[in-house]
Amino acid sequence: MRGSALVPLSGQPITGPGLSQPGLYLRMPDGELDTYPAEGAGTQPTFAPPPKEPAPAYFPSVLFPATPTPVEAATARVTAEGGQLTRDEMFAVLRATGWPEGVISEAIAVSWCESKWSPYASGDSGRSRGLFQLNVATWFSYAGADPDLWADPLTNARVAWLTYQYDLGRGYAPWTQWSCKP
Repeated sequence: MRGSALVPLSGQPITGPGLSQPGLYLRMPDGELDTYPAEGAGTQPTFAPPPKEPAPAYFPSVLFPATPTPVEAATARVTAEGGQLTRDEMFAVLRATGWPEGVISEAIAVSWCESKWSPYASGDSGRSRGLFQLNVATWFSYAGADPDLWADPLTNARVAWLTYQYDLGRGYAPWTQWSCKP
C-alpha cells in the first residue's frame, strides 16, 4: 500500500465484509484516491494521483437533458404552437428581465392590454410588435437589441424595461410610450 498506513484510532475506519479490524483505521495521504477491487479478488488496493481535469459528466445531456426554466419552456411552447403566455409565465419573464417587483403588476396590466401576452402580436400597421407592442425601429435600436428578436418574450420585455426607464429618466410619466396604461 504505497504511502498509506494502518494506524490506531485516526483516519477513516476500515469497514466492509471481511475488512473490519477493531481499532485500526486507514489513513490516506493527501492527493491519493483509493480504489478497492471486488471482494475476494485477492489483490491489494491500488492508488492513483488525483485527476488534473474534472471528471466527465456522468449524465450526458443527450440522455438526460436539462430541465428548461419556466421562461425557456414558455418561449419554446409559444414558438412551436403560437398563442399567448399564461399569467405565471408572464410574471416569470418580467422577473427574469429585471423588472422590479413594485412595477411588475403594472407591466402585467400594460402587456395584457397591448398584446394579450402574445409574443407575436403586431399593431400600428406592423410598426409595434411583441408582448409590449414596442416600435421595432425605435426602441430595439435604442436598447441595443436585435430587432429581429421582437417576438422573443425575454428580448421584448428587456426592451420594454429600458423604454420604461427612458421615460422616467427624462422626467416623463411612467408608461408614456404605451397607449395602454395600468
